This record gives sequence, C-alpha cells and structure tokens, in this order.
Amino acid sequence: MLAATSTTVATGAQLALNTAMLLFPAAMFILAVGAIVAIVIGLINIFRKSADELKRLKADTEALTESTNELIKSLEESKAAYAESTTKITTNAGAAEVLAQKIYSLSEVESKSAEAKRQLSVLVDQLNSTMPGLNLLYDEETDCLSQTAEQVYALIEAKKEEFLQQAAAEKAVELAKERLDVEQQLREIEASKADWTAQREEEGLLMVA
Repeated sequence: MLAATSTTVATGAQLALNTAMLLFPAAMFILAVGAIVAIVIGLINIFRKSADELKRLKADTEALTESTNELIKSLEESKAAYAESTTKITTNAGAAEVLAQKIYSLSEVESKSAEAKRQLSVLVDQLNSTMPGLNLLYDEETDCLSQTAEQVYALIEAKKEEFLQQAAAEKAVELAKERLDVEQQLREIEASKADWTAQREEEGLLMVA
C-alpha cells in the first residue's frame, strides 16, 4: 500500500509537470516546482510511518524540500525581474513620446530665444538618454532637428520592440536553465523514492496494494 501511495503521488506530480510545460512560460516552472513539492510532502508523510532505518532518507528528502523551496524563490524572483524589465521598457517608451511631443511643439516656435534653444537642446538630450539609440540631434545655430517627428515616433516604437525582444530572448535563456533545474530536482526526488522502495523490498516489508 505504501508503495502504491508513493507511486500515485509521483505519477500525479509528473502529470502536473507535463501540464505545466504546455502553459505560458511565466507559470510553467512555478507549477512544475509545485508538483515536485507535492512529491516531497508525500514522501515525507510516508517516511514518518516507516522504521528508524529510514530516518536518513527522510532527512535527505527534507533537505531536498529546502532546496526546492529555494528554487521556487529563485523562479519567482526571475519572473518578477522580467516583469519589471518589460514594464520599464514600456514606461520609457511612453516617456520618450512625451518628450518628443514637447520637442516638436517647441521646434515650431519661430525666432526662438537663446533660452528656448537651450531648453530644446536639453529636451533632446533627455530624449536620447531615455531611449538609447535614437540619436536625435539639434543644431542651435541653424535651429534644426536631424529627424522629423514621424521618424522619431517610428524609431521610438521600433526601439521599444527591439528592447522587448531582447528582454524576451534573455528570459528564454533563463527559462531554459530554470527548466533544467526543475528537471534535476524531480530526478533527485525520484531517486530518493527509488532508494526508499529498494530498502523496503530488501527487508520484505513492501506491501503491494
């Protein structure tokens, strides 16, 4: 009965892991690790009913539970960091559009004063700092901008998409590494279960449901 119970727990967790792999990446690994935790809890409950000689396996499993919890924390932090990164990119793009509106509104003023030209130059610098790679230039002597408003707005949108794609590519690499970590955790738990089952079989204590 104990063997059947542990097998049921492990099988259910494996199904949960497979289901998680089909979901969107942000939730995939959290659900997978949740399945691993389910196995650990099931094994610990079984170990509590076992003989003293299984205390070592119980201790190993509890250590594995701790490392699994650390992995969950790492995955959650990774997810939060990616969300923060994409939010920052979108926010910066919105701020860049506001700056561009101010720049081209001020650029339409004729016979600008020296102060107005200085303000325009400052706004251009702020825009270039907010959206790296935009490279808008302003010549105070000729009172000319190097790009039209349409070109700047198009570049802001293009840069936003470029940065979002870059963040997504970096996240994909992280997810691949995290998936390997999750799979390693699952293999370690399965090995622990196999070790426990082997000892029970050797002692003739294994009960088949």
